[in-house]
Amino acid sequence: MVRRGIDETDNVYGTLTVRRRVEALFWACRCRCGRWRIAEGYALRMGWVTTCGVGACTANDLSTPPEHLAAGW
Repeated sequence: MVRRGIDETDNVYGTLTVRRRVEALFWACRCRCGRWRIAEGYALRMGWVTTCGVGACTANDLSTPPEHLAAGW
């Protein structure tokens, strides 16, 4: 029996929106700043991965735009 797992497509975790599956357990996510991050589904669901990892995106205040986005990235 093939285990299909959980469909994470379009789920939002912090600043990441899951776009598509890239491997059995990994998902391509788009950060609100526009960068991509590959993350394991379990890590997303547990809250271990919530940003792309760029300094401004790791800030606790998610209401303000990231510095690198405001700077014209």
